[in-house]
Amino acid sequence: MGCEIMIQKVILENFKRYRGRHEIVFKSGLNLIQGHNDAGKSSIFHAISFVLFNQTPTLKTATYPLITVGESYTRVTVEMVSSKTGLLYRITRYRPASRSSSSRFELKEYRPGEGWHTIISSTSGARERDLRIKLYEIFGLDKNVFFNVIYAEQKEFVRLIRGGAEVRRILDSLLGISAITSARSAIREMISNLRMRISDLENIAREAPNFRKLISETESRVKELSDRLISAEREYRSLLEEFEKLRETSKKFISIKNKINEVRELRRSILRLRAEKERLLKEYKRLLSPWGSVEQLSERISRLKERVNSINKQIDSLTKSLMDIEEQIANANQRLGYITNTLRLRKSVSGKTKCPTCGQPIDRERIRREIESLELESSRLSNLLSELSLRKNNINELILKLRSKREEIRSEMAKLETVLSSIIEYEKSIRELEGKSTELSEKITSVLNELTGKLSSLSIRVQNPPSIDNLDDFETTIEELYEEHMRNYYSVSEAIKGLKQRIREILTDRQGLMNYLQQLRQNLRTYEEAQVKIKTYRSVLQDLVKIEACYAELENTLRRRILNVIAKRTYYWYRQLTSDPLYLSVELDPETYELKALPHGFKEPQPIRSFSGGGHETIFALAFRLALADILGFHDFLLLDEPTDATDTANRDAMIEALYKATQRFHQILLITHHGVGSEVSAHILHVYYDRLAQTSKIEVIRD
Repeated sequence: MGCEIMIQKVILENFKRYRGRHEIVFKSGLNLIQGHNDAGKSSIFHAISFVLFNQTPTLKTATYPLITVGESYTRVTVEMVSSKTGLLYRITRYRPASRSSSSRFELKEYRPGEGWHTIISSTSGARERDLRIKLYEIFGLDKNVFFNVIYAEQKEFVRLIRGGAEVRRILDSLLGISAITSARSAIREMISNLRMRISDLENIAREAPNFRKLISETESRVKELSDRLISAEREYRSLLEEFEKLRETSKKFISIKNKINEVRELRRSILRLRAEKERLLKEYKRLLSPWGSVEQLSERISRLKERVNSINKQIDSLTKSLMDIEEQIANANQRLGYITNTLRLRKSVSGKTKCPTCGQPIDRERIRREIESLELESSRLSNLLSELSLRKNNINELILKLRSKREEIRSEMAKLETVLSSIIEYEKSIRELEGKSTELSEKITSVLNELTGKLSSLSIRVQNPPSIDNLDDFETTIEELYEEHMRNYYSVSEAIKGLKQRIREILTDRQGLMNYLQQLRQNLRTYEEAQVKIKTYRSVLQDLVKIEACYAELENTLRRRILNVIAKRTYYWYRQLTSDPLYLSVELDPETYELKALPHGFKEPQPIRSFSGGGHETIFALAFRLALADILGFHDFLLLDEPTDATDTANRDAMIEALYKATQRFHQILLITHHGVGSEVSAHILHVYYDRLAQTSKIEVIRD
């Protein structure tokens, strides 16, 4: 592993058109990356800038579009050797496919015999700024140098040689001129501030004779305002005492008004109770009118109860008789069943001589007499059952009639009991209403007594003491007195507000005068010190003016010399890159930083943009880049994206030949060209193409 190789390996995973994992190995010297348009050549350089600085030239800091369409992440790894430490380093950056996510990075160092060791990682809390610091410490890589010197973007070669304010700012920063410019600006600001300070001191000195007089006048004015403030505060305290008394009186008036409202509400309550009592009495009389009195109604209910009891006794007696008849019917049915069964048996053997069961001789006459006796008894029992059934039906009908009558009496009795209950409830409610009415009347008397006491505490005399009958007139009198009191209350309140405002104004005026007095005294002290300071400041000002002039001269001299060195070095590389030099010299405009060249036959240098034939503007732009890298001492690696794009065949071949020779000075050059350009001189050639079937860019080594 040689220390001169900067970029050894680039690994792409789902980066732009590179779907899946792709590994690219670079060598020292000239590395050609060839392929058709849109094959994915520039994406390799974009991947390097993404890994190092989390941005690309085309998309800037937008990293989400770098993920291959349809994939869930992108990961790029670059392995580089540091010419400072001689060690191999691996930088990896990972970006998930979420618009709200950010990329993560990791920087590792390979230690022989130990393996890879992590130096910093975003997962451990490191930030992008920490990574940039480490890249500068290890590789000397700075974002400004990378994007304006090392990495020459496709179609952007000519940007730096066309000049302008932005180009001037970039080049001044790269060349260190901006540091002198910043120092000079700081000195100019110091000179401006010092002149203003001297002017202020001189103004103070001119006004100083009047300071003592102003101080004496201001002190007199402050004393006058202090006296006015004491008087106003004394008056304010007096008004506050009066206001406090008025406020207490207001509370008493409000209490009296509340008591009047309470009496009025109690009176309304009594009226409502009386109305309710009248309603209840009317309903009470309506319910009682058919009966004359409660005793007569109670007597009627008692008589009905006696009739119900009598009916209950009759029903109980009939029910008992019914049970006896049912028992007789059951016995008769049982006997009739036995006789019927016996008749059936006797009749079954009456025509036989022997018993079919036991075989004994049968007395047929005896059997006939038994049959006649049993038939007579069966007839008697049937008649008895008919008689008992008739008696049972009659008793049931009588019981139903008695029950119906009992229900009628009970219904009437229930209605009368409901009426009696309502009458008793009305009597109770009327007594309660009379009690409440008496209680409210006593409450009114108590509240009226309280009113009389409160009037005495206010020293208010009225023609008639408050009562339930003159309450409206009494309230009118109190309202008139309250309105008169409130006019006085608001008058005092407004007087207090006006006095408070006057006190605030006096305090504000006095504080302003005291601040002014303090400022006058400070100015007087400043004047006494200013005489010494003005002389010192003027001496320092002269020195700063001289220093600023020196810095201006240094800036102009340094710019002129550096631009001259760049112009000479650019011309050197121009002669190396072209097959037929058409220009005699090169210079940089010190104001616009535009690159100019002196063509054959011209007396004055002309802007390079005026000559585009044969791709000379592109050649000069590449020469300018090489000159900057040469002067800044960055010889490790360069990334050149299609610098031959706008050149003719002769200049293109000369350019490739010159870049091949330049690898003696620059350790590694990664050059993107169209297919076939530069193949004759490069030792390491990579071919990039797009596989439409696999939908991915691919890389193959043509020459290693």
